[in-house]
Amino acid sequence: MVSTTTIRFVSLPLRREKSYRLLQRRRARRNPRRTLAHAASACQTARVANGGQPYFVSGIFLSYRRNDSAGHAGRLYDRLIEHFGHALVFMDVDTIRAGEDFTRVLSTSMSECEVVVAVIGPQWLNAQDGHGARRLLAADDYVRLEVATAIARGIPVVPVLVEGAPPPPRGALPDVIAPLANFQALTISDDRFHAETSDLIARLEQILKRTPDTGVSPRWKWLAGIAAILVVAALLWFAWMQRGNPHNDPVATIDGRWNAEVTDREHTFRIVLDLQSSGGHVLGTVTYPTGIGAIRDGTVQGDHVSFSTVHTPQFEDQEAVTRFEGELQAQTLNLVMQTSQAVRKFQAVKQAP
Repeated sequence: MVSTTTIRFVSLPLRREKSYRLLQRRRARRNPRRTLAHAASACQTARVANGGQPYFVSGIFLSYRRNDSAGHAGRLYDRLIEHFGHALVFMDVDTIRAGEDFTRVLSTSMSECEVVVAVIGPQWLNAQDGHGARRLLAADDYVRLEVATAIARGIPVVPVLVEGAPPPPRGALPDVIAPLANFQALTISDDRFHAETSDLIARLEQILKRTPDTGVSPRWKWLAGIAAILVVAALLWFAWMQRGNPHNDPVATIDGRWNAEVTDREHTFRIVLDLQSSGGHVLGTVTYPTGIGAIRDGTVQGDHVSFSTVHTPQFEDQEAVTRFEGELQAQTLNLVMQTSQAVRKFQAVKQAP
């Protein structure tokens, strides 16, 4: 037997029900914020047939039997969309457009819902077709299909008893929906409609774990937070790599002592470059076998380095001008050295601190 929350229900006359829903729609038209919220939510909705218009984002599916509880289901639908937003609540009358395939749209929406609210009135269990047979026993009965689909897919079903309807006994239910008898039911009454639907909303929020009108589950908020952290970490890593890459920040890596061996046609000699950067300029000295030359006109742009030295070689009277130009790569300097006598290519290696 279905265990129930003890709540009373008084039936609502159909004329009053229609007046209530008309009033709700008029209020919605007067409230542009609700329209905007609906439009925003609709951007996330599943799209099916006929131009791909939005129907329903995964949320609440309202199941009911029209000749049993259409008025009460309509009032409950209005209360749910007031709290959760249009795009999170599916009801066939308001959601399926004229001329569309009822069965296909219903099946699509059932596949996307996260909870089914089964509205059960006095005729829900024993409603009959034109031949006097119980509708619920027919395999193609849409109410049976809705509940059976939810049970088969592990979708929570919340039975809502209206008009004093008793919980359906397990023995009177077809096997495919027999587990419905085990689900905790709520009974909603007319005179305490708002308070009791608030209890239903609280239960639905526990199932959906959503914030009203946003359609954003905490699970997705958590994943979005993790994604944001990963993006920030990636940006920091990229910035660190850029700074550590001499191709992108040579001013920061050219500083230090560089050792090189230069081969002439006749012999090989060693030079030492002591370099210091400052605002795109290169300062320092180059130590030759014949003396020390101060760096002049030194620049570094990207990975391109150029400078010259002037010194008076030992045992000579005239100044010697030597020009350098090359490329900075990690821990090496690939340089071309030009003097008045020759042009030489060599590689300088940075000395460890």
